[in-house]
Amino acid sequence: MTNRYFAFGSLLLMSFFQGFINVYIGGIESNLHRLYQFIQPEFTELTAYLFLGNGLGCIIGGTLIDRYGAGTITTIAGLISTLGILLLTNSSTFINFSVSEFIIGIGVSVWYPAGIKVIKMHFNPHELPFLAGIFLFANNLGSSALSGVVYLDKAYGLNNTNKVLFSICIVMTLYLVFTARMNNPSRNISTYSKSLLNSYFDQVRLMNNGLVLPVIVSQTIPTLFSYVFLPLWALPYLSMIVSRDSAMVIITSCLIIYGAAGIVLGKIYYRFLSPLAWMTFQFSGSAIALAFLIFTPIYFLNIWIVTVSLLVVSILLGANNTYLATYLADLFQHQYTGTISAVYGYIFQFLISAVTPIFGLTLVSSSGHGHYTVADYNGALKYLLLSFVFSGLLTLILQWVSKYYPKKIIIS
Repeated sequence: MTNRYFAFGSLLLMSFFQGFINVYIGGIESNLHRLYQFIQPEFTELTAYLFLGNGLGCIIGGTLIDRYGAGTITTIAGLISTLGILLLTNSSTFINFSVSEFIIGIGVSVWYPAGIKVIKMHFNPHELPFLAGIFLFANNLGSSALSGVVYLDKAYGLNNTNKVLFSICIVMTLYLVFTARMNNPSRNISTYSKSLLNSYFDQVRLMNNGLVLPVIVSQTIPTLFSYVFLPLWALPYLSMIVSRDSAMVIITSCLIIYGAAGIVLGKIYYRFLSPLAWMTFQFSGSAIALAFLIFTPIYFLNIWIVTVSLLVVSILLGANNTYLATYLADLFQHQYTGTISAVYGYIFQFLISAVTPIFGLTLVSSSGHGHYTVADYNGALKYLLLSFVFSGLLTLILQWVSKYYPKKIIIS
């Protein structure tokens, strides 16, 4: 194994860990409720604090990655994650859990910009869609560990489950330390004459066109499906339609195939259609599949309708993540890869942290009580369906707008 694969492996582990931490609160939910009397809306708020930390970390970390190297910054990030998990394991109040989630969010925030930076540094540019698919697959593999977290929490208790989390974090951080030099460029082209403050101003310059923000927004809101619905709400929802064990199998399969789709369909990124055309197709297909699930009469719903609908959405949205990562990385000069990836990261995290509690509030307002029905969940899912439709229309418009921009946007 050459050094570049060994180095990339450290970022794959960080990607896995970030996905794992995304679903962790959902996995230990029953014990948090039993031990600390947390209620449903508070679980969504804890996840929102994690995303908020992610967003702040991306603002700071993306530009630092371009200046000082992915290896150095991810090592520091791993140490911050360890500190956050130590606080999490010793928390007993909602405030302490919130602070620990926020710190962990800062620590794992740089996984995405660092990974894309390392791929572009070590590999051929045309390998980016395929390798980005592998990188994002590792993240979803971590998310799919939800079933393992639920099992550990139920069988061995919260304390032992926290020890597993801490162990994974230590292994990740040590791996990042050993590969730090490999993931730093031999000659850092981003320690140019610009001051650090001017480098942060470049984040604003990157968004000074009609493509970046609309493309990022169109991608972000529909990922409520994988970042909120699957880890937090899918299990109780599906358990009212199929058995709890079947529901867990469906969710795990969706999270795995969400990542695997990017690897497979990443191979055709440069073929047949433009990236924005692919995104339009993926959002449109997702809307059709989700509408089929939502509007099928409840008495007709069965395991096959649920599984096929959710798997189709997972395949299409998973591939879309890979396409967006490649599209943004291709849009700007190499030395801005970390920055543009971080811009996407923090806009994504802030939007998700703002919208996540709304999903829970929608359920509460539609039911008027704590015992939700399939109809209540379908009512909330209609807003997710609208986001698919909105994103499809927006990317359709952007196909026309993109004709008036150069294929490579130069930042002076």
